[in-house]
Amino acid sequence: RSGQLEQGIEHWRQQSANLENRLAALESELAAKQDRVAQLVNESGQYQQRAETLSEQLGQLKVELREQQVTLDKERRNASEKLELLEKNRDALKQEFENLANRIFDQKSERFSQQSKTSLDSLL
Repeated sequence: RSGQLEQGIEHWRQQSANLENRLAALESELAAKQDRVAQLVNESGQYQQRAETLSEQLGQLKVELREQQVTLDKERRNASEKLELLEKNRDALKQEFENLANRIFDQKSERFSQQSKTSLDSLL
């Protein structure tokens, strides 16, 4: 009877040792997983911060792009207005040059006619 009792006690001691080993393994696994969770939470925070930084940069770049588009539109309008003004001035100068050339031609023709008439009159 005492042999059976000792066997039972030994059996329960073995069971207890096995359970303690299993508990230690599970606690070790739990600690490792808790460390991993802490690491992932930290990484998640870093990624969140990076995402916020990138979002702010994107917002700033959008503002800069809009400002540059406005500036470009103004410069294009100014260039177009200047080109139009240059074309008008060119046309006006062309017209003035033609008028001056015609006046000079008319004066030269009139002088030539006068000289020809004077020469003919003196010959006759």
